Amino acid sequence: MKKLICIAFVVLSSLSLCGCYDSQEIDTTAYVIALGIDKAEESYNYTFQISSPLAMGGGGEITDAGDGEENTRVENIVIGAENLYEAREIVNNFLSKKINLSHLKMIAISEVTAKEGLSHHMAFLLREREVRPNTGMCITKGGAEDFLRGVNPSLEANTAEYYELVFENGAVLTAPKKLWEFVNESETLGTVLPMGRVGESENSAGFEKEEIKRVSSSKSEFSGLCMIKDYTAVGELSPQKSKIYGLLIGAISEAEIGIEKNGRVHSIRLTPKGRNKISVRDSQEDRTAVMRMSFSAEVTLSGEEIREKDIEEYLNKEAYAVFLESQKANCDIFGIGNYVREKCKTVGEWEEIKWDKAFPRIYFLPEIKTEIKRTQIGTV
Repeated sequence: MKKLICIAFVVLSSLSLCGCYDSQEIDTTAYVIALGIDKAEESYNYTFQISSPLAMGGGGEITDAGDGEENTRVENIVIGAENLYEAREIVNNFLSKKINLSHLKMIAISEVTAKEGLSHHMAFLLREREVRPNTGMCITKGGAEDFLRGVNPSLEANTAEYYELVFENGAVLTAPKKLWEFVNESETLGTVLPMGRVGESENSAGFEKEEIKRVSSSKSEFSGLCMIKDYTAVGELSPQKSKIYGLLIGAISEAEIGIEKNGRVHSIRLTPKGRNKISVRDSQEDRTAVMRMSFSAEVTLSGEEIREKDIEEYLNKEAYAVFLESQKANCDIFGIGNYVREKCKTVGEWEEIKWDKAFPRIYFLPEIKTEIKRTQIGTV
C-alpha cells in the first residue's frame, strides 16, 4: 500500500512539472530589444524600443525602410522615472501587453549620463533577472533616445538581429562589450564602450573629408570609443585612434590605413600576426611598459616606395598617441596594471603601488614590427 501511495505521489508531482502553465503568448507580450537611458532635469528618461512580434520571429520579406524615415518595425516609448523598475511599472500600467526584457540586445546610455556615473543604473540592470549578462552596450554622443530613433536598418527586417550583427561584423572597431564584461572591467582598471552617434544625411560622423558622403535610411552609426573607469565616462577615442586600438588588442582581424609619403597617400592593409605581448620594466626611477606586436602589411606595386620602416614609424606613433589619451584620462585600457600586479608577491604589495597614482607616471614604449607583402593587382 505504501508503495502504491509513493508511486501515485511521484506521478502527480511529475504532472506539475509538465505543460505550459507559466507560458506567455507572443501576442500578449511586448519584447524590448533596446533600452536607452538619458539624464533628465530631476530624474532619467528611459526609452523602451519594442519590436513587433513578427520581426522578433525573423523571416519574412525585407521591406524598404525609406530614406530618412523612422523605423516603423519598432515602437519607441519614453518614460521619465527615477530608476528602471519604476519606468517598467509605468509602462505596464498603460500598455496592453506585458513588458519583457529577455530579448534585450542593446543598452544605449547617453554620454551626459555616463559622465555622471553608471553605478546606479548597473545595480538595477544586474538585479533584473530578465536582462541577460551578454546584452551589448554603447555610449551615445547626444541623446540615447535620438540614437535609437535613428536606427533604421535597410537590409534587416529584424532590428534585434541588426544589433547583434553590427557588433559581430566589427563595425564598432573593437571587441564588443557585454554587460557582464563591462561590469568586471570597469571595476578594475578601465574599459571602453562603442560610441553611438547620429550622423548627418550628407556626412558620416568621424570623417572630415567633404567628399565622403553618407546616404542611408539609418541615421545612427558607431564611430569612436568611450573610455570608462569606475562606471564613469572619462574620455573618448576618435574613430582613427579607435581603429589603431582595435588592431593593438587584436579585436580587428584586418584594417586599412593610409600613410602619406612623397605627396601621396598609400593605402595599406594590416593583419595582426598574433596577440600583443606586454612586459613591464621597473627601475629605481621609473616604470616602463613595453608593447611588442607584429603585423603583415599588404601593399600594391604602386606603393613600392613604402618600406617596413615607414609603416612601423606610423604605427608606433599612433600607438603612443592612443596610450597618451588613456593616460590623460587615467584609464588603463591596455590592462598594463594586470602585468604589474603579476609581479607583486602579495596583495599588500600591489595595494602599496596605488595604481591610480602610478599609471599617469608610467612610460610606454611600443615596439611594432611589420612584414610587407606586395600584390600584383590594383593601384593605390
